[in-house]
Amino acid sequence: MYKRGAIHDDTVHQADGAALEEMAQGLGCDKAMVAFQLGGACLLTAKHGVEIGWKPEYGPEHILSSLDEEVDLIFQHKG
Repeated sequence: MYKRGAIHDDTVHQADGAALEEMAQGLGCDKAMVAFQLGGACLLTAKHGVEIGWKPEYGPEHILSSLDEEVDLIFQHKG
């Protein structure tokens, strides 16, 4: 977002109440659910899938390598 000029600095800030309201509206959920919708809080692992031969298609580092694509998708669909 910073590289594209959409924000003025690259410092990470905690979302305030107004930002949470706007995100909740975009996500179609209550403000209290925004953190779960965006970041989740899942502590589960795919232990049983691995036991039967399942392998993840992407590793955890994949999100970092695909950030530019994710930001492009956001800009294509922003209102």
